[in-house]
Amino acid sequence: PILIMSRIITGLFRQTLTIMKAWISDITKPIERRQQLSFFYASTAMAFAIAPALGGMLAEDYGYRVPFTVATGILLFNVL
Repeated sequence: PILIMSRIITGLFRQTLTIMKAWISDITKPIERRQQLSFFYASTAMAFAIAPALGGMLAEDYGYRVPFTVATGILLFNVL
C-alpha cells in the first residue's frame, strides 16, 4: 500500500521540475538566467545520481518501507 501511495503522489507532482524551470526563467534577469538554470540542472542531476544510493542505504539499514516513506515526505514538503 505504501509503495502504491508513494507512486501516486510522485505522479501527481511530477511536473514540478517543469514549473520550477519556468519560474526560474520568469524571476531572473536575462543576463543571469543561464547561470541560474545551469545551477538548477546541476542540482537536479546530482539528486538523480545520489537518491538511489541513499535509498539503497536506507533500505539496507531500516527496511524497504523507509525509502518510500522518506521519498513521500520529501515530495509532500516540496508542495509547500
